[in-house]
Amino acid sequence: MKPPISICLSLLVVASVVAGASGQPSATNINPALLYYQAFLVAPDLPQADSDYLWTKEWQGQELPERFGKLMAGYDNEFKLVRLAARSAVPCDWGIDMSQGPAALLPHLARSKAVVQAAKFRALWALQQGRQAEAREDLVAALVLGRNGARDGTLISTLVQIAIEAIDCRTVAELFGQFSPENLQQLLDGFEAAPARRTVAECVATEKAFFLNWMVRRIEALQQANPGDEARIMKGIRELLAGALEAPEGQEQALPDSTWERLAQAAGGTSGGVVKLIHELEPYEQQLAVVLALPHGEYEGRMEQLMAEIQRSPNPLLVLLFPPWE
Repeated sequence: MKPPISICLSLLVVASVVAGASGQPSATNINPALLYYQAFLVAPDLPQADSDYLWTKEWQGQELPERFGKLMAGYDNEFKLVRLAARSAVPCDWGIDMSQGPAALLPHLARSKAVVQAAKFRALWALQQGRQAEAREDLVAALVLGRNGARDGTLISTLVQIAIEAIDCRTVAELFGQFSPENLQQLLDGFEAAPARRTVAECVATEKAFFLNWMVRRIEALQQANPGDEARIMKGIRELLAGALEAPEGQEQALPDSTWERLAQAAGGTSGGVVKLIHELEPYEQQLAVVLALPHGEYEGRMEQLMAEIQRSPNPLLVLLFPPWE
């Protein structure tokens, strides 16, 4: 009896054959995220030896051996679905539970970056075989995936989008001379038709809801669960902050004792004071969104001024939360 994964793969291949045989166009009304999740499921699980073979060598400018081509063929089903998702005409909804705040899982981001890395290798192989259209479609689909990955508006998703687009565009630059003018134009057209690029400035409102509003709700829940017990509530707030923040490089804790002591002192030792400090961030968030949207040349000076103002603020949360935006 075939194992379940073999049955699923067989059904996928049969479905593709039937769709092709019927002459019917691919559906464009499927949530792209659903197709991406399916693509991740059929991505090849390479043995360590094959993974090392692919990722520890410099392939650019080399004559690619047959082993390389066989490994690239293992990605065919994944890229069929990634290409299909790129043609979808409906918004991409990853189904992320944003109410979880910083604890929300974003498992698609690492998988998405792996797709664009595979797209580079597939383009190398396809071009060596004279299949320019195949290379073009993979590269366009990878860029669309990066843009769709940032639809939730979180800063981390937007940073991954930037990384994916950088990899994809560098690949195009490296392979530029191997494409015909017609295929280069179709690459450009595909990039231009991709969903709009998410900007860092657009993430400010999402991050406010994702972190600060979530923090206020959690504090209110702590207050309700521990009426009148400010010591326990403040202990819970410290744990929330420590769990939500990432420790800076070279620092063991995300929330050192000295930082927490300054915060507690500024809040007057009460949870209500912490909530007040959180609400005091709103005018700075509005300024931040404006500054982040400025073009180079204007941005640098205005951001320097804003960061200097933040450093002078008596609100410790500003110094704790805002510098990463710079």
